[in-house]
Amino acid sequence: MKRTKYVNQYNLAFILAVIALLFIANYLFTKVSQQQHYYQQQNLSQTIMANLTIELEYGLSFGNKVDLKNSLEALRNNQGLAMITVYDNQNNIMAQLDNRDLLSIPDEEELIYFTQPIEQSPSSSLSDSLLLNEEILQSVKLERRLGEVTLGMTPLEYSPTTDELQTYRALLNTSIVVLMVLLWGYMYYRLSYTSRVMKKMTESLNRSVLPRNILYNTKTQEAQALIKAIIDIFLQNKNFEHQLTLLKTEVAQARRDANTELQEFLGFLLEHPIEHDDETIQLFYQSITQHIGDRKSSIWSRDLLKQVITELSGLAKSENVTIYDTYSGDRINRQLIIDKDNFKRFLLLLVEQLIRVCAGHQLSISFDQRQAIKDNTILRISIESDADNFIQGITTQSLFHFSHEAPVSCYSNNVHLIAAKHLLRKFGGEYFYFEKEVRIEIPVATLATDEPEVWTESVSPIETDISALIFDSDPIDKMVLMGYLEKLGVNTEKASAKQVVLQKIRHEKFDVIMVNSDFLNEPDPFFFTNFASELNDQEEQTKILVISSDSSVQNTELFQSLNAHYLPKPIDIHQLKSTLINLCTDVNG
Repeated sequence: MKRTKYVNQYNLAFILAVIALLFIANYLFTKVSQQQHYYQQQNLSQTIMANLTIELEYGLSFGNKVDLKNSLEALRNNQGLAMITVYDNQNNIMAQLDNRDLLSIPDEEELIYFTQPIEQSPSSSLSDSLLLNEEILQSVKLERRLGEVTLGMTPLEYSPTTDELQTYRALLNTSIVVLMVLLWGYMYYRLSYTSRVMKKMTESLNRSVLPRNILYNTKTQEAQALIKAIIDIFLQNKNFEHQLTLLKTEVAQARRDANTELQEFLGFLLEHPIEHDDETIQLFYQSITQHIGDRKSSIWSRDLLKQVITELSGLAKSENVTIYDTYSGDRINRQLIIDKDNFKRFLLLLVEQLIRVCAGHQLSISFDQRQAIKDNTILRISIESDADNFIQGITTQSLFHFSHEAPVSCYSNNVHLIAAKHLLRKFGGEYFYFEKEVRIEIPVATLATDEPEVWTESVSPIETDISALIFDSDPIDKMVLMGYLEKLGVNTEKASAKQVVLQKIRHEKFDVIMVNSDFLNEPDPFFFTNFASELNDQEEQTKILVISSDSSVQNTELFQSLNAHYLPKPIDIHQLKSTLINLCTDVNG
């Protein structure tokens, strides 16, 4: 009798709990649905007003009811809008559109109302002026008021989504009932099982089948082990949940940052139009919304940078910018696995704008790849320049940052640099400002290989400090030469044109100038007269080393007049080392 009474009480409590759960779930579902519908209607009203503001402002300015009515006709049969009314300053109805009959909404039904004033757009933003107090601003705002618009939005009960919500409500209730029935069956089974186990234990103890102390100790140890295992698993799962929550928050924040910057930029364009063509605006939008695809390919980072510099050589020449590119790290000779097209687009945007920022000065770009974990590495791009605009951009941290207060220039509010920043972040990279440097870091994977690294040939650096100026019209040959010189410990600088060579030797001292045969071809008499004059005026004349596959260059008059030395291509690093030692360590050489 007692057991039957206990089971009945348990079933009654469970039924009451199910009813309470259904009531709470339906109440919360209703509240959430209403709140979501309210926000949707609010967003819809804002969209409608954004599209109608100019037409309503024009109609109210001239009191043209026909134009106002025609402006509202586009909203007829809009299932989200029940009624819209346009008032003038004296609360007279200028135009009205009523969709309630089409939506079967009774006249006495309460709508969701939103009211917005219609004000004449000013030629400039008076609210930004520090000379106007609040009263004057309020009076000016009232003077610009043309009227207001009241939008009666469709209630949830008459919304097209009502049937869909009822379906979701039925599914929710059915799911809760099914789950609770399954839970009731499981709990009933567990209670029955526990009851049988307790009955057997009671019978065993009463019959003294097992000693009481052994049964007690065994039970305690198992309980402690079980509780400890449950706590460990619970804490581990909570840790995973916390990390997942943080990751979701970071992703959402990154998306909000991109959308916010896009909205700020569009707002800035509306208030302060700047001279940019449609392609620039489209490029900025595509960079923000660009999807970094999964179709990654293996690339040489240094070759891609050299290709970008070559493509922009015309711009660098017109802006009088000398670009120095260097490469270091034990992983620089491994290919990166990355989205090649978007990475090249990022480099093109970055280098092109840096050339404009550093017009008339030098620009140094360094690539560094070092081992991180297994085949993963960090590609570090270091950018330095002595240009005033570059230093100012670093000081104000405005190279990659959009700001309403900053001027529109190459180093601030630069659409292309901000677009490059968004592409960088889509690769998972970030940029950092230092005192005289901008550093970019991108986590990437490198192509695993069993082949030996480039430049692994056993060769020791030259013990004497040697400085060399490099001119080579072939970028690949120049890259190989720069790599060999770095291996030999030679301090190098590059010159992209003959005039740069002349400027360099006027202001700096070099032990040797390395050129290819193109340097001597089609000579400019005026240039070589100045070049020879500069060499002759030096106390210790700089050696000229011509590196070429054409050995006949040694027979030219210009080669002999410069007392030049010859080194054949392809370059042998040991021969290069011995030549440099003979030229730069022997004063009489």
